[in-house]
Amino acid sequence: MTGLDRNTLSLGLFGANCSGGLATSTFPDRWDASWENNLALARMADDAGMDFMLPLGRWIGYGGKTNHNGSNFETLTWAAGILAATRRIMAFGTLHVTLINPVFAAKQMVTCHHIGGGRFGLNVVCGWYQKEFDMLGVDLGAHDRRYDLGQEWLDIVNRVWTEDEPFDFDGEFYTLRSTVLEPKPLDRRRPMLVSAATSPTGRAFALRNADMLFTVVWDLDKLPAQAAEIRGAANAEGRDVGIFTNAYVVCRPTRKEAEEYHHHYAVEHRDEEAVETMVVERGWDRVDVVFVTGDAYVDHPSFAMGILGRVLEASGFRVGIVAQPDWRSCEDWRRFGRPRLFFAISAGNMDSMINHYTANRKVRNDDAYSAGAKIGMRPDRATLAYCQRAREAYKGVPVIAGAPSASLLVVVV
Repeated sequence: MTGLDRNTLSLGLFGANCSGGLATSTFPDRWDASWENNLALARMADDAGMDFMLPLGRWIGYGGKTNHNGSNFETLTWAAGILAATRRIMAFGTLHVTLINPVFAAKQMVTCHHIGGGRFGLNVVCGWYQKEFDMLGVDLGAHDRRYDLGQEWLDIVNRVWTEDEPFDFDGEFYTLRSTVLEPKPLDRRRPMLVSAATSPTGRAFALRNADMLFTVVWDLDKLPAQAAEIRGAANAEGRDVGIFTNAYVVCRPTRKEAEEYHHHYAVEHRDEEAVETMVVERGWDRVDVVFVTGDAYVDHPSFAMGILGRVLEASGFRVGIVAQPDWRSCEDWRRFGRPRLFFAISAGNMDSMINHYTANRKVRNDDAYSAGAKIGMRPDRATLAYCQRAREAYKGVPVIAGAPSASLLVVVV
């Protein structure tokens, strides 16, 4: 196997082949995924010593004002171009196995592997976005059955990469006769395989086949235990598996400026329709819990709503977060629909009255927990106001209130 050293930290770029990248936002400076920009980014990353580029496998976008990810490059030809134009960095292709014949794909990937001098890797995807497959006239099938097909697909690819004599294959999904492939991967070392794992079936598939398991890390403090658990499960299968995860970085001269810019593109300019499409297509008919907070949303341990949301997500709950809603109506409380379990209400990190007034009862000039320190983003006695709006939005949904201003208010029924 060729690829990254799994015993060292590797840094890469994710999703550069798609418009908007990973930021589902309407802000003017969002990523323009032109070939010129991809090529410049790849060369810049190569010169800086970054280790890899991993593309998203997309065919259509998510709609909304920007049609997020709607402009995208097919990943094998994209990888071939990146590899031909760089010297050291690794480039992956992301393939939906249900869309392409495994022998044809194996030939394409070997070509990329030779172009890059062994720097090509494969991200295996069994599919989830039904609209893409409808567009291509392909039946995506039941969730677990996709991985049955994926296993046959990979078995065939591995055989044509390694076996010198023609072989027949009689499977449930593929029937092949006298199958053989030349050339083999460079130096007869197969490309590195990556597979994401969220569902139990997907995880079992990744542990059986992947060199790197792509997973989500919500809490850095728990990463060592999470990594040990994954490696232990892989060892039980007789395999050694590394770990991929993703994160985002907001670069500004100060933390305050970074948080303000994050709020600018992720909250003020969010593409709500595109986000809704992503949620619905993943099978979320509604969320379990809706958090409502008086603070600007920052995905950082300093902000309790970020921590609590991540903890619940890691436990399998579907979570929506409404930051600094307009309390003059209940429309923001209806943004995610009726929550299955409850609303979770907080005025924020600071009591709203202390946030608004000094000890001398003078109005403060700024709000430390709002983007740009802007005042007026939450009402007086925010917890009470938010609870009232939650009850107006959906009668009968339990409301759980927390934070300093809720010290005497635990549950509103």
